[in-house]
Amino acid sequence: MLNTVPDLQGAESFFGTLTSDSHKENRFSRVLAACFAKSSFVRKQVLREFHSVCRVRSRIANDEQWSCRLEVPPPKGMGGRIDICLVSNETPVFYVESKLQAELTISQLRRYRKQGVQYLIAITRNRPEVSRAQLKREGIFTLRWQDIHSRLASERPPTHVDRFISGSLTAYMEELGMAHRERVTMKDLECCRRLFSAVSSPENINGLSLRSGFMEIDWCLKLLGDLKAELIEIDPTFLKRLPQAWGPGYYSYENEDGVKYNALGWTQFKGPWNSKRPKFGCGFLFPSDKSDIRFYSSYGDHWKEREVAKLLSGSARSVEAVTRVVSSDWRRWR
Repeated sequence: MLNTVPDLQGAESFFGTLTSDSHKENRFSRVLAACFAKSSFVRKQVLREFHSVCRVRSRIANDEQWSCRLEVPPPKGMGGRIDICLVSNETPVFYVESKLQAELTISQLRRYRKQGVQYLIAITRNRPEVSRAQLKREGIFTLRWQDIHSRLASERPPTHVDRFISGSLTAYMEELGMAHRERVTMKDLECCRRLFSAVSSPENINGLSLRSGFMEIDWCLKLLGDLKAELIEIDPTFLKRLPQAWGPGYYSYENEDGVKYNALGWTQFKGPWNSKRPKFGCGFLFPSDKSDIRFYSSYGDHWKEREVAKLLSGSARSVEAVTRVVSSDWRRWR
């Protein structure tokens, strides 16, 4: 008898249990098209993001007129197929080249532009290999799938169906490594602290879930990576001043009072690590004495700590909250 029980190992999201292990880009495109067709909330949020990045001022009069098509030839039909196309009875038409595993190349995008594609959006998992300045010169718009994830997570869907579809889609994006949760909460950080405590003290391991803390640590590290990318965009001279990098990663140290700190952070520097040149860094501090979890930034002799609870309160995107304070510290200390 054939085994009809699906192998769900590693598949946690609703769509992860339904889709096959086929080509990742194609698999996700089919899921997105289905969500776009069945959820007004998903349609509106995706269209708002596309209107915003392409600077289209026309209003979305009726989202039900829009459809999501896959593997569409460009207008002039002279070869090639574009991954995703959002079209309605009126203009604009949004063409999307999606990259999850393959590298984004400017030559492919140029071919599509020459074939009459006006609104061409390159959406990537990570920041694109081609510079944003070059893409802008070519008339190509750029997004990350993280931006779509953020847009979907920024508002509460109005109906049960919308909540299920939107929540399943964002969970599937996280499962595929396309996006991550942008709001890190105190509960998440306490999970990180409990894991650090359990690893350093075996007697604390009892009752700890095998997954508890690891996912939250990953969210924090990705947040710190996004923070660095935001800082580089704010100040293009940042990498010229401090071109070498450590992290985001984990480290630990003990202060003069014997209190051990577990930390997640990153550091930028120039020259040998042990040189006297100032280094710039930031991250989360988890003290072993159960005092408040803090966020630090440092440059040379400058050191600033902030209570994470106050820093993250009221912010839907944690990276925005930490970017504000870290960029301010950098401008003041550099």
